[in-house]
Amino acid sequence: MSPRRGGRENNLSPSSAEARRANPASLQREGLRVGIQEFSQHPIHVAAIEGVSSSQMKTLALQHGVDYRDTGGRTPLMYAVQGNQPKMCEVLLKLKASVNAKDLAGLTPLLWATYKSMADIIRILLK
Repeated sequence: MSPRRGGRENNLSPSSAEARRANPASLQREGLRVGIQEFSQHPIHVAAIEGVSSSQMKTLALQHGVDYRDTGGRTPLMYAVQGNQPKMCEVLLKLKASVNAKDLAGLTPLLWATYKSMADIIRILLK
């Protein structure tokens, strides 16, 4: 993720990411603030792209649904692919994330991985 979006600083610095990983409640508060105001991302999307622990992702998936979509129709699995997070992709698939979900542009997680030439993730998605 780039440090700027729309000319504003993005507060997903490593230090804030580490703090969110340490505390799922702060992940939710911080992710929700960032998501609504800047990126239309929900905490589950931020967690997927950053690669939080499997227990934290399971908690978020149980609370919000493993295929919770942002305003662009992207699911957490798509964010994990975009963030090059193969372990997170495995976690989300074990939680029954839809590998066939399409975003508003009609792209699936597999198409995203293929577009970005992510061989490891492609293998995981095709299992």
